[in-house]
Amino acid sequence: MDSVHNYVWHDPVWQQLWQQPERLPHALLLHGPAGTGKRRFARAVAARILCQRPAADGYACGQCASCHWLEQDAHPDFFLLSPDSGEDESAEGDKPQKRKSAWINVEQVRNLVELTALSKHQGGWRVVIVEPAEQLNLNAANALLKTLEEPSERTLFLLVTARLNRVMPTIRSRCLKLALPAPGPSQAEAWLRERGLGNSAALLHEAGGAPLLALELAEPAYREQADWLLQALGKGPAMDALQVAEKLQDMPIASCVDIVQKWLFDLLRTRLVKAGHFYPDYANNLQALVKSVNLSRLSTLLDTAQRIRRAAYHPLNARLVQEELLLGYQALFQADS
Repeated sequence: MDSVHNYVWHDPVWQQLWQQPERLPHALLLHGPAGTGKRRFARAVAARILCQRPAADGYACGQCASCHWLEQDAHPDFFLLSPDSGEDESAEGDKPQKRKSAWINVEQVRNLVELTALSKHQGGWRVVIVEPAEQLNLNAANALLKTLEEPSERTLFLLVTARLNRVMPTIRSRCLKLALPAPGPSQAEAWLRERGLGNSAALLHEAGGAPLLALELAEPAYREQADWLLQALGKGPAMDALQVAEKLQDMPIASCVDIVQKWLFDLLRTRLVKAGHFYPDYANNLQALVKSVNLSRLSTLLDTAQRIRRAAYHPLNARLVQEELLLGYQALFQADS
């Protein structure tokens, strides 16, 4: 079962972790770049801890009753704490509709504490994965902190984050931090080629070196919209911002902002060091455009994009946000009056 193994680039960390399994801490904070396999690593650790017959290579056997339960998300001693669905009171009809929350809330933590107070089904270990750990709201983090300070016997917490600096310091201090690195470019490209991606190098640049994110960026539905937006940005002052916003009104805000942010960063980098980073296939467009870019406006627009990105989880009018960003981009090429 592939689901009980981590990705090959994390093998050295895996081997190090299991050198002394009897000395595992009660809480591990797994951190590293987004899109590099931290979630899978956490699942592999959980599978190994709960497995009834671990294999000689340190992984779960994938065959015992515990492994099958975990594979079906039905293991009684495994818990996942993540942003859940809440009720949208504004929904029409008699039944409230579900909406995705950006945060792990205190009620979820309290429910977890109650469940973990019960006897273990197998009489062995209990495993809790918290992901993403930076999305614990303040009350939830404080409630979890009490559990981490007085952990139950043979209970392992696995906190997963791509933003270590956003995890509450008191939570960080109660965990053993374990860094999970991204693969090197050649290893990542080879891994992507094995999955049929011929343009692996360009996708890796766009994904910031994260191979799992590169796979997502290769999805046809996303790729069609992303390439259309990049071609529009490549027109610079000739781009029609309102027309582009109309065309991309169904594109998730986070995806649109991510592409524009990376393009703006490449513009700035091309101006400063003569080479972009995320979009090497558009190097000629960037070189041509950067000659007429207003650096002050570029800096301001980068700040605007960052502000919008931080609010991407909140209800936003996608069309207005996209128009603000794209009109700001057009203004980069306008002469000062």
